[in-house]
Amino acid sequence: MPEWFGGSATNPRSIIPESDQWVLQWNRMARWAKRVSDIELKSKTQEIDEYDHDTIIAFFQNCFHLGDWIRSTHPELEQAWYKFQNNHVEIGACRDICNGYKHRTLNKPSHDKDFNFYCTYDAFAAAKGETGNHVKWMIAFEKGSELLKYDVFVFSNRLKELLQKFIEETGLKKTLTTFHE
Repeated sequence: MPEWFGGSATNPRSIIPESDQWVLQWNRMARWAKRVSDIELKSKTQEIDEYDHDTIIAFFQNCFHLGDWIRSTHPELEQAWYKFQNNHVEIGACRDICNGYKHRTLNKPSHDKDFNFYCTYDAFAAAKGETGNHVKWMIAFEKGSELLKYDVFVFSNRLKELLQKFIEETGLKKTLTTFHE
């Protein structure tokens, strides 16, 4: 029988101090961000497929779950997180994406229970014979009476920048030993 050292995959107290465990989720999110970055490169020359779409959704889920990990390991930052989420439409929109794909129906959306992933086609570029992929993936949210549209890759990069900003502003970066860029 193997020797037991305690802890678990989601609670590795024997290896990593509890206050630093949010870094595990940051690194996981960063790995998904790299995958999305690879899909962005692919999208320049070819259409993305349902596997790519799944990867993008998984990235959003890992972004949103970072807030859960931070609040769990630093309860004193709970109010700061919610304030940050309320001040940045992208974080609330990320919450809607995650809960929408988890539950299918959003009862308490941050912004839009009917957000939409869609694609556009640049027929003019195609008609001019420009090379590359002419299909662009977008995401749209209603915020009050305003319709917000984002290129899905611009949105993804913005989420990562905002999460990094929160980590820097709250002083968590000093405990970050592996800060993937």
